[in-house]
Amino acid sequence: MDNNELTEYDEPAAVPNALPEEIPTEVKRVVQQQFSMMMGMTGTQEPSVAKKINEQHIDKMLDNDKLAMEHEARDREQSRLFEDKERIRKFWLTIIIAFISLFVFGFVVVLFKDNKDILIPVLTLLFGSGLGFGGGYGIGKSKKGD
Repeated sequence: MDNNELTEYDEPAAVPNALPEEIPTEVKRVVQQQFSMMMGMTGTQEPSVAKKINEQHIDKMLDNDKLAMEHEARDREQSRLFEDKERIRKFWLTIIIAFISLFVFGFVVVLFKDNKDILIPVLTLLFGSGLGFGGGYGIGKSKKGD
């Protein structure tokens, strides 16, 4: 009798041990978990269920596990791509806001360079607004992370 064949007296936990050696240990662990769940649901019929399990059942379970792992890998890749796109959008938004701010600052300085009575309060307003926006954004960002 071959070592991979089961007899009617074999324990259900021996079914995953009958898997070929070239199968990765992670897949063997998943098969063992599925078998133990199946055995737990069947109750007292463990020996009869173990006798009915054949190579096609194990192959089907392994194929299903392979498909599930591929699906998880695709989901992780899509999630990573989405996060990358989101990061790029935020980067360009920051660059655009910075250029607009520099343009407004330069425009105000050029427009009011001769009139210091207006230039100083306008620059104070612009810097104060910018610092308030930056501080509020930073506080909001730190609270979101908590």
